[in-house]
Amino acid sequence: MHVHLKEGLNTMATKKATKKPVVVKSKVASSALDGFTSKLKERAFVGSLVVEILGTFLLTSAFIIRQGDPIVLLFGLGAIVMILGTKAGVHLNPAITLAAWVTKNITGFRAVMFVLGQFLGAVLAFAVLKFFVDAADASSAQAMYYGAPSLYKLPAIPADKQWYVFLAEVIGTFVLAYGVSGVLRAKKDKLVAGVTLGFAIFLGVLISSTVAGYVTGAVVLNPAIASVLSVDFNSQWTYVVYLLAPVVGALLGFVVNKAVSTDN
Repeated sequence: MHVHLKEGLNTMATKKATKKPVVVKSKVASSALDGFTSKLKERAFVGSLVVEILGTFLLTSAFIIRQGDPIVLLFGLGAIVMILGTKAGVHLNPAITLAAWVTKNITGFRAVMFVLGQFLGAVLAFAVLKFFVDAADASSAQAMYYGAPSLYKLPAIPADKQWYVFLAEVIGTFVLAYGVSGVLRAKKDKLVAGVTLGFAIFLGVLISSTVAGYVTGAVVLNPAIASVLSVDFNSQWTYVVYLLAPVVGALLGFVVNKAVSTDN
């Protein structure tokens, strides 16, 4: 009996030793590229990105055509938000998007794609307007009376007054961003959001353009729009005033709105 038991145990041990190891397939984590492409395929994200490109195209066109007129921007931005607005909000401004990202209103992926889309929208607007301006007949009676059509150009930043224009950009973008932050926080409908943002950009541009005008400067409050206007990008002040200042103002607007909001 002991012999049979021993032989049985030996046989089981031999089978166990010769048994093929079981290979456990582990799930391979999706690569960064897979995650990137999957996000690009999300319908809601694609819709928001298209809104940013098209909305910035329209806003840039209005800004250039009417040379940053606050009244035009009031109705222009309001109409854009009411027509194109989504639940995710409408930024149309890299400074606003960066402030929304820093304050954790959107993800880093959305922030990067929105900023790229906004610059693309601004470039497309400038290219389309330039296409028509270049085709204008300079010898027509209208051109002779009103002058040959040309695209709006930002005046050079006045020497020794750069910090004044910088502060004007910060103030104007602060007002705009404060309004945007409130709209995003309260998740207002398109009509209310459009009216709110329209008046926010109106007040921001009105105040900042007035104070900048005292020192013969001009404001934009939007790095994407500023990038396509004929400004001197050989000067470091151009980057400080028209790219950095709006970001500073937008961050302040979002932070202050969050601090005083009762919806925290």
